[in-house]
Formats: sequence, C-alpha cells, structure tokens
Amino acid sequence: MRCLIFAILFSFGILSGWCATTVQTQVSTNQVTLNEPFVYAVIIVAEDAKDAPKVTAPEFPANFPFTVLRKDPPRPSKNSQTYITNGKITQINQYTITLVYQLKPKFEGQHQIPAMDVTVDGKTYPTDSITITVGKADATVGNSAQLKAAFASEQAMLGYVVTLTYDILLPVQIDARNVGVQLPTEFITEHFTTTVQDWEQLPWKHGSRTINGLPCETFHLELQLIPKHDGTITLPSAVMTFEVPDRQQRSRRRSPFGSFFDDDFGDPFGMFGNYKTITNACDEITLEVQPLPTEGQPADFTGIVGQLRVNASLSTSEATVGEPVLLDLALSGVPNLTDAKLPDLAKNPEFASHFKVFGDDPALEKDGQTVFQRTLRATTPGELTIPPIPFSYFDPKAREYRTATTQPIPLKVTAARQVTLEDAEGATVAPAVAQPAPTAIAVRTSGLEPDFPLEDLTHNRLSVISAPRNFLVPLLCLAIPPALWLVCAMATFLARRRDATGSERAAHGAKGILLRTIARLKADDPQAGAKFSAALQAFFAARFHLPPGAVTYADAEAAALRNGFTTEQIAPFRELFATCEAAQFAGGDFDLAEVQNHLKTAIKEF
Repeated sequence: MRCLIFAILFSFGILSGWCATTVQTQVSTNQVTLNEPFVYAVIIVAEDAKDAPKVTAPEFPANFPFTVLRKDPPRPSKNSQTYITNGKITQINQYTITLVYQLKPKFEGQHQIPAMDVTVDGKTYPTDSITITVGKADATVGNSAQLKAAFASEQAMLGYVVTLTYDILLPVQIDARNVGVQLPTEFITEHFTTTVQDWEQLPWKHGSRTINGLPCETFHLELQLIPKHDGTITLPSAVMTFEVPDRQQRSRRRSPFGSFFDDDFGDPFGMFGNYKTITNACDEITLEVQPLPTEGQPADFTGIVGQLRVNASLSTSEATVGEPVLLDLALSGVPNLTDAKLPDLAKNPEFASHFKVFGDDPALEKDGQTVFQRTLRATTPGELTIPPIPFSYFDPKAREYRTATTQPIPLKVTAARQVTLEDAEGATVAPAVAQPAPTAIAVRTSGLEPDFPLEDLTHNRLSVISAPRNFLVPLLCLAIPPALWLVCAMATFLARRRDATGSERAAHGAKGILLRTIARLKADDPQAGAKFSAALQAFFAARFHLPPGAVTYADAEAAALRNGFTTEQIAPFRELFATCEAAQFAGGDFDLAEVQNHLKTAIKEF
C-alpha cells in the first residue's frame, strides 16, 4: 500500500513538473553608450499546455531610466516533446512566447531594469532584474577598433576578489585579420592572485552591437583577481594588434604568378596579399586597495577574506590505538584558497591530549573545495571526539572578523592487543612448505652468449624489428621538384583561363562568396537583415562590374538587362530587396530561413 501511495505521489510530481511555467529575461548587451538602443526580451515557456497561454505583458515603472523605442507583438511558438513512462508514450506540448522590447538609455551610469510581474493564464510570475551599464556617447566609437580595460570598482579590500574586464570593439567594415591582445600578465601575477592557468587560452566571449548605426563585433573577458598588498596599484596598458589590407602596397607589388593572385577573388589564402599592422593600446587603470583593519584581528588570522564555510570529516568512525585515520578539512565560499594556512593542530591542547598529528601538506582542490588533509593517530582508547577546529576570516560585507568552526566528530578507539609470553610459548609452528629448488642461472662466458637459455622463454615472444628503409628520403628529394613544377604549371593554366573568360569567372566567384556569406548568418543575430542586404548588393556589384556604393533593385535590373538577362530571370530578386529594406528601415520581420531558400532558387540563373 505504501508503495502504491509513493508511486501516485511520484507520478503527480512528474506531471506537475511537466506543467511548470518558467519566465526568463535576457538582454542583447549589458554595456551600452548613451542613446544606444538594445534589446530586452521576456521569454515565457509553458509546458503541457493544450493551447497557447494568455500573457499580459509587464508594465514599466514611471521612473524607468530607459525609453521604449519599439514593442513587438508576442511571438508564440509550439514544440512537442515525447516521454515514455512505464511503457506508455506521452506527448507534451510546449509553448514559448517571447516579448521583445527595444530600449534606449536616458542617463549615464548603472541602471536597473527592475523585476516586473508577468501574468500567464491568470497567474503572476516575476521577471529577473538586470543591471545595464551606460557609458558616455562618443561619435568616434564604431569607426575604429578599440580596446578598453576597467576594474569593477575603483576600490577593493586586501585579499578580496575584484573583477578586471577587457572589452574589444571591432567594426565589421574593418577587414581585420590576426587580432591579438597582449595583456600585462607579469604585472598581474606579481600584484594579484588569480586562478588563470593558461594565459594563451583565455575565455573571451564573442558578441555583437550596433553603435552609431554601424554593426560591430565585441569580445569580452573577465578576470577574477585578489590583491596581494594594499595601496595604489596602477595596471599597465594592454596592447591590441591586428592587420588590415595595405591598398597602396598592394597596387605597387604583384604576385610572382601574374595577375591571377592580385584581384579580390584570387589569393584565397592570403599568401601574396600585403597587410599592415595596426596597434592600439588601452589606458592605464588604477585600483585603490584598502588594508584590513587591525582592530579586533584574531591572533590566528591567516588572511582569509570572504564568507568562509568549513567542514570536517574522518575516513573511518572506528579505529585502534596507533592506527592512522585521515582527517579532511574542506573550505569553501572564498575563491582561491590555495594559499590559505591550516592552524597548527599539534599545538591545540584538545588534540595533543588524545592524538598525534602528522603531515604538513598544502591545500589541494577537490570537488570544487579547498581541502587540507592530516593524519591522526589516537594515543588512548575510548569514546573520543575530534574537537572543533576554528578558522578566523574577515567578512568584507560586515567589515568585521569572524570565526568559522567545524563540528565535533566522534571516534571510537579500541586498545591494540599485545602479544604476551604465553602466546609466544604456546604458539604452534606451521609446517615448513617445501621450497622449489633454485634454478641455475646461466653465467655469461662470452659477449655473444645470452644471460639465460633461450629454451626457457615459454611465455615470451621475440619480434624482429626491421631497419627503416633508407631509400625513402632520396625518393622524396626526387619527387619535390616535379611537384613544384606542377603547382606552377597549374597556376599559369588557371591564370590564362581566367584571362580568357574573365567576366564568367568573376561572376562565379561572386556567386560562391554570396552563398557562403548567407550560410554563415545566424537566425538570432539582430543584424542578420543588414548583413544579408550588404552581401546581396556586393554580389550584383561584382557580377555586373557596378561602381561602388549602394545597389538597389532598379540598378540590379538595369545591369542584368544590359547583359542579356530577361525580366523573368531578375524578377525573383525584387522580393529579396523589399524584405531587406523593410527589415532595416521599417522594422519588419526578417525570416532568415525563408530568404535563404528564396535566394537559392533565384540565383540559379546567375
């Protein structure tokens, strides 16, 4: 009966979990400039719903520090998930409704998008609050690549974690290659304690923003640092380098294989292109590190700063006198405790009266905690107790010293039985076991004889390794000159072929570039419509040798008719141009999958 009740309650728990409704909030970026728009979205997921839920959008407060530029209608989408429970197939319908807002900050500084209430089928769900950092508007931002560094706070406490951020802004119109950042790693490791193991593999986060109407790529890095000393710490500049095409040098120098590698569609691997290196450096930033207060500092304080939690455990609950028992002391709640020190347990009177402590190993990382391990040997039998172990630390929020103490642990210790004289006299001697006669070992008498007879190798197999074939290296040397000649011949052949039918090959190259560019677009990219429009205009400009600048559908149609194409062949592109213009300037929807399929059909004739 109890099993039946448990099964019913368990099934009800599963069904109630399926019927759950969750509300999430997201923003396109947490750092914007003044008057820079960004996207704020509320995502509502309703599971096991027969119909799309009725949603009442949240209301922004009157003193909201952002201007609502646009509010999109709710976008419901339906997904089905199948579960198998006790051999029975159950299908659960999941509805996702997204509320999208375009916001623009009114003031500089840090502002909160507060938690607001969303009503879903009559029930109220709170949203999460999000912090937005608004910087000063700069007309030059978005026109050149930039690198910025900042501490999360201008002041920090000694031994407390401070966040250092690096941000890279890279406009998409800059054809940058080999972007690299050189951080002042030696200075950071000298003045701060950090958990970074490999400075060559840092977790940069990639994103995108629109600044001054221009799309830009962003790279964000956060480092958790702990100051080693107090005072003023001035962090040196970080240096960013990247390469851009050098148009002047490109026009002067030609590749050794003719004009085939000199145009924009030749040189696909960048072997013969000319680039110049540009270097940008961020400003130096300063951090004021305040010392810990000396008033009320415990004598056993070892420099731990944060909200410390400690826990103690033994490898066993029963032992004999003198038997080694492993004591684990786990510390958590404070980042980077590898330099923490364990109090001297041997000097603790409660330990010294019943235990001997061995070991002085440093802390090790185990299951996300910092663990100290010590070996205990009980000196007396009985019902003993591992006494509480105190750890003093400084709480930066309360700005006072506190003590975290482990819980006492019981240990049952029994006396070790000693062997008496009676035991020794009454012990029976076990019968001797016949030992096999020793095998004679062959003695080497000559340098060519083995140390053992080969006929005794009954469980081993000898394998003969043949010497490497010495003719491979001469063969490779003979093959390299014909291979180089073949590469040069192929390059010459392709160059002559391109010169013979230049327009057709240029069109083929432009078509391939367009398809690859569109295939790399992502549906969640807010700039997908602008990137699609730019790629489409670049295709027609390259296909019909149009002058640089914006290409409209009228320009594309006129150029196609001049080159022998019919109106029916160019007509499918009218809808593509109209969709791009609506998405860019009229706020229309942009379905990436639909326009990709439409493009593949329209471009077949070109």
